[in-house]
Amino acid sequence: MMPPLKRDTVIVLSLSIIFFLLASWNLGHDEIPSSGWSVSGSARVIVDLGSPVDVSEIVFMVKTGELNLEIFTGEPDSWDKAAEATVDGYNRWRRVSVDRLTRFLMIDFDSSHGEILEMIVAGEDGRVEDLTVWGADGPSGSLEALTDEQDLAQYPPTYMSESVFDEVYYVRAAEDYLSGRDPFEDTHPPLGKLIIAAGISVLGNNPLGWRIAGVFFASAMMPVIYLLGKEISGSWLGGLFSALLLGFDFMHFTMGRMATTDIFLAFFSLASLLFFYRYMKGVLDAGWGTSLRPLFAAVILSALGFATKWTAAFGLAAQFFTLGLIRIGFLRSRDGRKRSGAVNGNVFLVLAGTAAVFVLVYFLTYIPYLGLGHSLRDVFARQLSMLGYHSGLEAGHGYSSPWWSWPLLTRPVWLYISELGGEWVSTMVAMGNPAIWWVGLIVMINETSRVTRGGAPSRVFLVTMFAFQWLPYALISRSLFLYHFFPNVPILCLAVSERMTDIWQRNEKRPKTVLYLLLVMIAFVLYYPVISGSPVHNGLRGLLRILRSWAF
Repeated sequence: MMPPLKRDTVIVLSLSIIFFLLASWNLGHDEIPSSGWSVSGSARVIVDLGSPVDVSEIVFMVKTGELNLEIFTGEPDSWDKAAEATVDGYNRWRRVSVDRLTRFLMIDFDSSHGEILEMIVAGEDGRVEDLTVWGADGPSGSLEALTDEQDLAQYPPTYMSESVFDEVYYVRAAEDYLSGRDPFEDTHPPLGKLIIAAGISVLGNNPLGWRIAGVFFASAMMPVIYLLGKEISGSWLGGLFSALLLGFDFMHFTMGRMATTDIFLAFFSLASLLFFYRYMKGVLDAGWGTSLRPLFAAVILSALGFATKWTAAFGLAAQFFTLGLIRIGFLRSRDGRKRSGAVNGNVFLVLAGTAAVFVLVYFLTYIPYLGLGHSLRDVFARQLSMLGYHSGLEAGHGYSSPWWSWPLLTRPVWLYISELGGEWVSTMVAMGNPAIWWVGLIVMINETSRVTRGGAPSRVFLVTMFAFQWLPYALISRSLFLYHFFPNVPILCLAVSERMTDIWQRNEKRPKTVLYLLLVMIAFVLYYPVISGSPVHNGLRGLLRILRSWAF
């Protein structure tokens, strides 16, 4: 039999590598148009297609800004208005329908400010290959940037060559840090954007560079949840089941492939729980005199999560609440002993030390911000500004959802769609694997009812973390989204895994356990196109919408 350490190493490395390869497949192009044409105010661009073309649309890759434009067809001195539109965004392809037969196009910009990296003119048979552009006063060298990188312009566009959903904020902020500018997005602490910037610095300012860090962190969650699942269940099978469930969860996969900060928050939260659980077990087994190193590790990881998004504080509060349960004797060791005796002699020094470590780690992540010329007073003002923003945010959103609905999966977040022609689209949605979330919710309800009557430390741990990382959202009035539930997905996986391990070890209903895992995997395969952005037929999209409220 393989030694436990070697077995664990083989399992976690295998799972991490397989997940990394799957998640990084078609993650994004490693090169996109980079030279651009800027407009401020009004401008006119004339395009010669060489011969009459049945133009279906013009597609602009907008780097930044907002551009108001009108499109005319015909020929010089005889123009007919075909379309008008406002295009904006950050590294986004914007499509404007034309549907005219013409050789020449005139594009008038008015009250516009921004930059276009590339322009595609598309006909019934695809893009027009040879374009000639000039300005109102004749040829202009700067206008060549509109069509000089046609080989890098993807048509039809997909997520592979443009930003998706909130990437427009975080990628732009990461690029700002790398360019020595104040970050465009400043409503969250800096760490997540700095991690994205690290990926860009290695692989370039392109979709692959934007997203690669997220894939690394999502892959790193696999060994972390394996170790935590193993400690909770007392068996390597518990670790394996936990990692498999997380690996086949839709949200873990999708958020790991996006250049947003939620995957970093989920990683730091999960890693913090691993070290806290070790400390909790140490207290229950050996008393309050046990080593504080796991607790300090948990606090440092919570601080890193807090430096990504403030909601990491919910998990840290759950940890100290759990210690309170031990202190009052509600949570006991497996042999029933209370740990309500003397705490470490310098308890106040310990508390002050953990608070100091938390604050220090948090503010260390602002060093790059200080490097932009800001002062410590600016850092403090930044905290007040973020607090004011989130407490006063009232804007609604079509894919927001109330906190209580998240485990029920009533409202996924539709992140992206691009028409590919015919009945095919590229679409992406953030949602959970129903086979994990719905079963997990039932297990958590059952675990909660058992905890009220007293329960094993692992059960109290899971219920407490789940409640603290979910219920506080009931007090938040701003628009909320399903992905705010993401840090609780590993908790669901751990709870279901513990139940599966218990059944397996008692040699009960093993075939049903295997069938359940197969159901989880089959659901992942079926929904893979709509959680990954891969081309999918509209017929399959319709079949996958098993709830009327689902949109993707």
